[in-house]
Amino acid sequence: MLRFGRRTERHLVARAERRTGYPAAELDVARLGAQLDPRPPLLVVHDLHDRETAHSGSARLVAHWPGARLYTTAGLGHRRILADAAVGGAVARFAARLPVEASLHGGERPQPLPEGWVRESSVA
Repeated sequence: MLRFGRRTERHLVARAERRTGYPAAELDVARLGAQLDPRPPLLVVHDLHDRETAHSGSARLVAHWPGARLYTTAGLGHRRILADAAVGGAVARFAARLPVEASLHGGERPQPLPEGWVRESSVA
């Protein structure tokens, strides 16, 4: 994907293996996460139009991670998603343990807001 030569790829993989202590073939987030008890909260952000990484992989990860949330966007692709204000806001809310609004993913149901929660748009 990044058009590295074989030699550079081998060096990057070796470095990742040294830093993590795991062979690259074993660096599977779902499998590694299953070993954690308790599993930490997880928010996965992915765009439906990502041409570099399939959205279905993120959907599978969330399906196998109890309590995980999938925040799906449409039209941002693989890189623009990082600069999107709505995505940044969702990540900040998730990190602050605040409700994350429903994404553009049709299969995800909005979560009810906690009692007393006021949306910014409804404040005069």
